[in-house]
Amino acid sequence: MTTALLLALDLVAAIITAGAWIAAAVLAAPPIRRRGAWLVIALVGVGLLGLLAQLLCTALLAADGWWFVQEKVVFALPVAVAAAIAVIVIAGPTLLGVARGTRPAPGARGRAALVGAAAAG
Repeated sequence: MTTALLLALDLVAAIITAGAWIAAAVLAAPPIRRRGAWLVIALVGVGLLGLLAQLLCTALLAADGWWFVQEKVVFALPVAVAAAIAVIVIAGPTLLGVARGTRPAPGARGRAALVGAAAAG
């Protein structure tokens, strides 16, 4: 793959990731029902897959030179990975509980984790 194609794929992955996180944050606002919770969980999954694609593109771009990946390796990806972990740990259990019908809507912490991931993505 050429460097230009990898850069384009990385940009597409970043757009998909950010869009998925933003949509998940918006849809997690109360009142959220079981069906909506499953949609939010699916969007979180898309966000995680997009982040994985970004990590893969960055690894492939690193072979073409440090100047293509330095900002992503030093700042962007560590922040995005930390935000994704926060979503999984903070919002994940609540969203699964809402989807199963055992918990009410996610609280402010869960929604803040989703908004944080959207900002980091």
